[in-house]
Amino acid sequence: MDAGSRDSTFGNSAYIGSTLPIQSEFRISEILAIAPISLYAIGFVPGPMLESALSEVFGRQYVYKTAMVLCLVFTIIGGTAANFRTPAVARAFAGFLGSPAITVLSAMTFDLYAPGDRIGEFWKIVNGVGLIWATELGPLAGNAVVQDRDWRWSFYLTAMLLASSLLVIFPTRETFLPEILRKDANEPRGSLGEALKTAFRRPLHMLFVEPIMLPTSLFMAWCQIILFVFYVAYPYILANLYSFSLSQVGLSFLPLFIGTTLAVPVLGVIDKQVYQVQVAKAQVVGTDPRPEALSDHVNRIYQ
Repeated sequence: MDAGSRDSTFGNSAYIGSTLPIQSEFRISEILAIAPISLYAIGFVPGPMLESALSEVFGRQYVYKTAMVLCLVFTIIGGTAANFRTPAVARAFAGFLGSPAITVLSAMTFDLYAPGDRIGEFWKIVNGVGLIWATELGPLAGNAVVQDRDWRWSFYLTAMLLASSLLVIFPTRETFLPEILRKDANEPRGSLGEALKTAFRRPLHMLFVEPIMLPTSLFMAWCQIILFVFYVAYPYILANLYSFSLSQVGLSFLPLFIGTTLAVPVLGVIDKQVYQVQVAKAQVVGTDPRPEALSDHVNRIYQ
């Protein structure tokens, strides 16, 4: 199930190798050639809020299956473009429609597995790490295929991955328990207006009421800024100053992948030795575990 979420994040970073060929073919500025990266990422802002709320009103499967098909369609449209406007607009829609793969498909994992279930915990780790790996391996694969073919193949490669994920996703059934119970009882669904109200009210409420949400969101936004600066700066500096080829520029992202891979066992040890101990103690006394217990230990490591 997490393959779709990896494909949607892969689709943004895989475009990096297409910036210079698109700039040359359509005779546009470098800023415009880079713009589809930002347009794709901007789609990830309203998409998860809206489509996550819709999945709770209309069910998971209808939302993510429809969105993934449309994401595939717009990705193909972007690759067959005859002018720059087409891939720019297509990538904006592809980002918006691909975003449910991250939120809704992740929610399906929580639907299927209870907290503490070993298989469920394994898939949650695979899903989280896969999202990061996709953003780091996208430039490697995208640059290589663009160098061997042309810029359109960064779109086609993403489309092929999306299509293969759809073959796996389509046979899946509804996993959201309230929707399953609603169908069994033959009760009416909630309204679209209710879903839209929930989509925008809930995130804003949590952002300003929950103390941990705003600083965490700001920190994650800063991390995303750094990552996207890498996306733009690496190709420009390495290609213009050091005469790297497209495939060599893609290989420059491998250290990010190696660092992420090395972090996995470290986080696993911290979780097992610290947080799970807190969970066990909380269960004994009948309380909830402290979420900040894990961050306290991580802070001590950095200190």
